[in-house]
Amino acid sequence: MAKLFFPAILEKEPDSVYGVTFPDFPGCVSAGDTAEEALVNAHEALAGHVALMVQDGEALPKPTAVEDVAADPDVTMIAVTVVGVTVPGRAKRV
Repeated sequence: MAKLFFPAILEKEPDSVYGVTFPDFPGCVSAGDTAEEALVNAHEALAGHVALMVQDGEALPKPTAVEDVAADPDVTMIAVTVVGVTVPGRAKRV
């Protein structure tokens, strides 16, 4: 199993919860009442999303470099970070 790290954007709009989006996985999002909760949920969301892609035989994208991540100018970005995910697969005999 490989470990990959994908960029995640932590955002906060006024009068809203914290949100996390993944530029490499449109539609994969998470949220939380605190930044910490949103990031924990982001890890779970990404792991589930990747597991389904692998199960369906879809190719995973190459992780975008953090410095290349562009946020939505209409949303207040707090941070760009990376979230690690272990890619499920069959164990290989050595």
